[in-house]
Amino acid sequence: MLYIPWHFPLHKESSITGASKKAEREFEKQFPAIYNHLLKYKKKLEQRNRAETGIRYEWYALQRWGANYTDDFSKQKIVFSRISGKEPCFAIDNHDVLTNDTGYIIVGEKLDYLLAMLTSNLIWFALKRFYMGGGIETEFKVNNLDNLSILLPCSNIEKKFESLIKSQKYKKINEEIYKLYGLSEEEINCLSFQLS
Repeated sequence: MLYIPWHFPLHKESSITGASKKAEREFEKQFPAIYNHLLKYKKKLEQRNRAETGIRYEWYALQRWGANYTDDFSKQKIVFSRISGKEPCFAIDNHDVLTNDTGYIIVGEKLDYLLAMLTSNLIWFALKRFYMGGGIETEFKVNNLDNLSILLPCSNIEKKFESLIKSQKYKKINEEIYKLYGLSEEEINCLSFQLS
């Protein structure tokens, strides 16, 4: 997969608008192997749909706007797959990992706390039951996170969860989340039964 934003490699220069010959010359100079490879497909690339943007950008660049989130891949982030099996598959990435079209990322603050929540039995149960259709292997729609009710932590709770994540005490994480949401012993047992 090759992702090339508008005006690459000068995509951070806000003064450039439309197709830029200057950007194209820089691309050829800095990345000759990639440029020469794409040059073989220039005619086809130039014929891509212009109606979506209303203007034409460099023939080698994406025609849809996407450059405003490329820096997110080099930040600390939670990565997860669109397809999930029997357990939650969320992880923290600190190594500039890129995902393909079956992966998603979450950037922002309180990522350790959010990871603890997303990998907990309670939130996983809610995701499977209410947002994923309850199947064994189900497609996870990222928009479903918008409807997920996750409590905002105070600093003490956030620090506690950060510590539990770092020491990988997942059973303890579940116990703390049950307390946060005020689950009774009966509700916890029912939840455990549903997930088994």
